[in-house]
Amino acid sequence: MVLEARDRVGGRLLSLRSGDRRIDLGATWFWPNERRVSTLVTELHLDVFAQHLDGDMMYQPPTGPQRIEGNQPDLASGRFDEGTQSLPEALARSLPGDAVRLDEPVRSIGTDVTTSR
Repeated sequence: MVLEARDRVGGRLLSLRSGDRRIDLGATWFWPNERRVSTLVTELHLDVFAQHLDGDMMYQPPTGPQRIEGNQPDLASGRFDEGTQSLPEALARSLPGDAVRLDEPVRSIGTDVTTSR
């Protein structure tokens, strides 16, 4: 059983629809050395593509958008065609019927242990 406090699966992974595509607002890439992710991509038949490396890198710290000449990663990362959130969504779909419950925050965990002597 998976209890998810939010109304969606994925935790910090968040991919929102924009027109006919999804945009990642949470984690975005996965790397070739992340074997577990690569295995799940294959097992769950998820479509991925290589991160574009040409051009300058952009990022936005609290002080405002910044451009760095060139692209810092030295090897191509992978991206999910339907956004990174498509991975936990596919995992959730692979589980039996009501195994995933949304809007179910866990407030405590306990044990009920009865000992007979």
